[in-house]
Amino acid sequence: MIIGTFLFNVVPMFLLGAVIYAVYALIRKGRKMPLAYHIPRYVFLSYILSLVSLTIFWGGISFGNAYHMLNLHPFVWLSQTYGMGYRRMVIQLLCNIGMFIPFGLLCPVVFKRTRAWWKTVLIAFGTSFLIEFIQYFIGRSCDIDDLIMNTLGACIGYAAFILCSKAISKKASPHKTGGEA
Repeated sequence: MIIGTFLFNVVPMFLLGAVIYAVYALIRKGRKMPLAYHIPRYVFLSYILSLVSLTIFWGGISFGNAYHMLNLHPFVWLSQTYGMGYRRMVIQLLCNIGMFIPFGLLCPVVFKRTRAWWKTVLIAFGTSFLIEFIQYFIGRSCDIDDLIMNTLGACIGYAAFILCSKAISKKASPHKTGGEA
């Protein structure tokens, strides 16, 4: 069910991202950039569209007398499962972490000014906070645990960015051995 919901929301957003990015690329056609420049930007745009689709529009929006849940107590899910059961809470935890791994990985690739870890993490935290804030007012829950897990996911994504950057730079600049001049 989770994979079906994920694909139902993400695939159309990647198609929409392709259309939006193609229009953007046509408008900026004067600047010829390599494919390696465009791919991460298209993926990041599509990821952001998917993130909005999954967190804001999925499940409907209600501004009326909607039920508003606000959890400001970190890690309450360790003692309570909100009637969801342990398995569903673990899945939700892993989804919240996984949802922001691409953010931490792609943000420093697309925006060079965010290459310092704290900038990427701060932007991810702000994005997650904005999502949680909006969710409260549209009849969804606002949960500090989601904010924490999303930020943790961005940290994991940033660590992946660092590992990939090091691997790419090692491959791009071969090491000299002691006997070579």
